[in-house]
Amino acid sequence: MPSFSTVVGNLVLPPALFAIVLIFTLMIMPARRGLAWLLTALCAFGLLALSTPAVSDWLSGLLEKEVRPLAVDPKTSGAQAIVVLAGGWTMAAEYGGDTVNALSLERLRYGAKLHRDSGLPLMLVGGARSDAGNSEAALMQKTLQDDYGFSARWLEQSSRNTAENAERAAERAREQGITKVLLVTHAYHMPRALAQFRRVGLAALAAPTRAFSDADTAEALEPVDLLPNASAFFRSYLSLHELLGMVWYSLRY
Repeated sequence: MPSFSTVVGNLVLPPALFAIVLIFTLMIMPARRGLAWLLTALCAFGLLALSTPAVSDWLSGLLEKEVRPLAVDPKTSGAQAIVVLAGGWTMAAEYGGDTVNALSLERLRYGAKLHRDSGLPLMLVGGARSDAGNSEAALMQKTLQDDYGFSARWLEQSSRNTAENAERAAERAREQGITKVLLVTHAYHMPRALAQFRRVGLAALAAPTRAFSDADTAEALEPVDLLPNASAFFRSYLSLHELLGMVWYSLRY
């Protein structure tokens, strides 16, 4: 069952936000026709804009502009372990039930590569539960075993969000005498994740995977960048969710 903060977060972000506004416009249409049409037009424009690659790339760039690929050799980085943060789960009948979603799989794949390149042990972090009661960390472990042929050394299965990811991972790391880790998550999520790991006193070296924008390249806008598509809207949603999370965390932590 989703947490209260997850429900609220979804309601204040598109597309749910647009749906709520449109329902409101239907309610006020008889009495405030002009305002209702204005709100409808704003929702339509917002949906169109967020669905274009131009806007989604710009939003991603706000988060990823300071994030760079891991530039040091993991073997000589001083890190003692690799921490991979879960990104969600999905239902897949062909895999026999619950499994990792695309975001978790991308993070896990890069974590597996770093493990093979460096020999550093893996810690999989994610306590959100699937419908079958499996933690995201357990689902990542199963994927790692089935698809890559090895296992993570540690699973953290109680954290429900990025802040708790950092807190619980730091606890497990200290139990093992670990003071520095390679942190694997998506580039758009890395600034908030790094901030939380630093807050709890665990040194973390950013090892981001899959940047949605190219912060080093200023390409000219092309007509295709203004054509709306579902993939661009999803990237916009992820960026808006992350920006909202950063604001919330700045107030709470």
